[in-house]
Amino acid sequence: MKRFILSRNSRGFSLVESLLALFINSLVLILLGHVFSSLQLIQTTLHSDKNIEWHLFLNQVENDINTKTLTKKREHELTFLEKKSTDVISYEWRNSEVVRTKNSSGYVPMISKLKSVRYDDKSSNQLVGVRINFINGQILEGTIKVEPHNE
Repeated sequence: MKRFILSRNSRGFSLVESLLALFINSLVLILLGHVFSSLQLIQTTLHSDKNIEWHLFLNQVENDINTKTLTKKREHELTFLEKKSTDVISYEWRNSEVVRTKNSSGYVPMISKLKSVRYDDKSSNQLVGVRINFINGQILEGTIKVEPHNE
């Protein structure tokens, strides 16, 4: 009669080790699912932040140009002259942001993280179209009512 001797087999995995590995794999997969859903939420939030920044930019420009007339419009720059003084205000695209300057000095960033900015004439002389392309690929367009300068 042969005797079977139970010896510890070090070449295989025990049931406890297999269950522990299964538990760790399941935990990692569950956490990855939550990470991807969180990334989607973050992307949506960033997208809406750009919309808020865009509307703030348009409102600031419209409020700022109430007492000014448009003197020069280039593809990447708008220049205004104040009605009651000789101050020149310009909005230009520099280093991935639109910057407001007064008399060619100062530096007030109005909107940032831009790939391109373009100012277009609309159907009348009193409307300027603004097209902004953000670095993240989002493109927003708007229209600003301006008073043209009569010399």
